[in-house]
Amino acid sequence: MIKPNILSKSGIIVLASTGLILVAVTAGLLSVTQEVDFQGTITTINVEVFLDQQCTQPCTTMSWGGVYAGESSSKTIYVKNTGNIPLTLSMSITDWVPASADGPVSMTWNRENYSLDPQEAVSATLTLTVSEDTGGITNFSYKMLLTGVE
Repeated sequence: MIKPNILSKSGIIVLASTGLILVAVTAGLLSVTQEVDFQGTITTINVEVFLDQQCTQPCTTMSWGGVYAGESSSKTIYVKNTGNIPLTLSMSITDWVPASADGPVSMTWNRENYSLDPQEAVSATLTLTVSEDTGGITNFSYKMLLTGVE
């Protein structure tokens, strides 16, 4: 009479563990990683801002001074395309301090979507408007971002 081969519990655990290890090793062998190096050139679009029409005094900061609630104030800057391709201008305002100033205080300009030829300079009028209800804001700051898009 032939006796069936009976595995003990520890034998089953060893066999199952070995199977799991083999599956993990096999899965690792079937996985392939391909590394691809990328290179590129970063192109900056040359828009510069000046205080004067001759474009000799760079504009890096501007003070509006005191503007009363419910009023507006305007200033002129000069935007120059120092690159070799025509650009379409846009402006955005970021980093309001305090953040709650965004709304009661706003800034617009008259050159949104303006096409600026290479080496051309154009005057731009910035207009700051303060609403009647400032929410108690007495001082503020922000960053103006001018962008030129091909």
